[in-house]
Parts: sequence; C-alpha cells; structure tokens
Amino acid sequence: MNFDKFNQLVESRSHYGELEDASVVSEYKNAGCGDNYRLFLKVNDRQIEEASYTTTGCSFSLASLSIACDLMQGRSIDEARSLDESDIETYIDGFPERRKIYAQTALQAVRKALDDFETGGGLRDEQIVTRKAILQKLKTQGHLRNENLASAMLDNLDLSGVDFS
Repeated sequence: MNFDKFNQLVESRSHYGELEDASVVSEYKNAGCGDNYRLFLKVNDRQIEEASYTTTGCSFSLASLSIACDLMQGRSIDEARSLDESDIETYIDGFPERRKIYAQTALQAVRKALDDFETGGGLRDEQIVTRKAILQKLKTQGHLRNENLASAMLDNLDLSGVDFS
C-alpha cells in the first residue's frame, strides 16, 4: 500500500461533500462496520459528470469512496458499473489484507447509486438534508428547532448560540 497516496486522499477529502444539483442521492450502509455512505451523482445523457460522497466512516472508507468517485467521473453508467475492486486497489497500490473489504463496500455503494439512478430510486428531496439547506433555514428562521439534522454535514461551523431545541 502506498501510504503517501492514501494519506493524501484522506487529508484532502477529494470528492467529499454534497452536490446540490445531483441527479441521484443514494444511501448505503456498510453492514460489516456500520458506516453510512451517501453518494451524490450528477448524470447527463448517461455520463457521470460529477460524483461526491459523505460518510460516517473511517479513513479507509474516505479513501475508497474518494477513489470510486474519481474513477466514475467522466464515465458512462455502464463503464462505472464495470469498475471492480482491483481498480480501487491499484489507485493506491493495494490495501492491507484486512482492509480490502472497504474497496468492495465502496463499489457496492456505487452500484446501488447507479441502480437508484436507473430506477428512479434513491433519497427523495425531503430526505436530503444538505449543509446549504440547513444554513439557509438558519438564516431565514434564526433557529434550527425541530429540524432534521441527522445527515447534514455541519463540520467546521461555529454553531454556538444556535437554538436546536
């Protein structure tokens, strides 16, 4: 494993974040460790223009999802569907044996997102709680009382003094 590449992916959080104009937002739960993944895909004419993710997972989840998003961008739905674990592992010169599951689960999340896109599945608008939407509500309402913040990415914000009751 190339730890320099791995650490760079984790530190830069490449492709990490929400896409406001995503064609599909898909959730996946890694049953092995309990991590939650959320993939955002912007698709135009069956080409993946942009891909991003959020996760509650560890550094191996971050790296695997980052690589998967990088590999999907610019590819067709069918090309993205044909990605396999070796494509992700090659990106950082392999995973430690007991961490190979992260490449597999990242691809399972990718395939679920692609299926959700093709079937019209994925999260409905009211289930997608983005940072931008939460900040807009805070601006207009002046509080976040009774708001669903379960999946909002609010890291690095100073929310002291905000009413969450």
